[in-house]
Amino acid sequence: MFPAHIPKRTRSGPGIHTAVTTHVTSLCPCSKAISDYGAHNQRSEITLEITGTADAPYPLPAHEIVDLLRATGSAPVIPLIKRPDERVVTMQAYDHPVFLEDIIRDISLICPDKALTHTVTAKNLESIHSHDAIATLHHTC
Repeated sequence: MFPAHIPKRTRSGPGIHTAVTTHVTSLCPCSKAISDYGAHNQRSEITLEITGTADAPYPLPAHEIVDLLRATGSAPVIPLIKRPDERVVTMQAYDHPVFLEDIIRDISLICPDKALTHTVTAKNLESIHSHDAIATLHHTC
């Protein structure tokens, strides 16, 4: 299993907040468009916090949250990988470039269908820029 972190389950106000964080690879669509020999990519840290109610304190199991988060990046982050598999993951990322804003938008579009009040935050740990990119989106059902 790949690393995922459940940093908090807290009760504040009328609901229970569950936050899950995991990593994906994101490949820059602009870099791909302007490059002759590939594109830069980075590790993205994604956190989804959902708010449960008294009737449904945990409206989505943690493993489903992890699956949802991992499906939104260009490719998975794999802690230990062999060369042939690295090639597959690199090519997958190249075929699925995604901006940070796309990641949070894609997650946030799925959550209302599941009636989830949520906050999604993504951070690109940039590989060629001197700054990280961060985006957050909140939706109340």
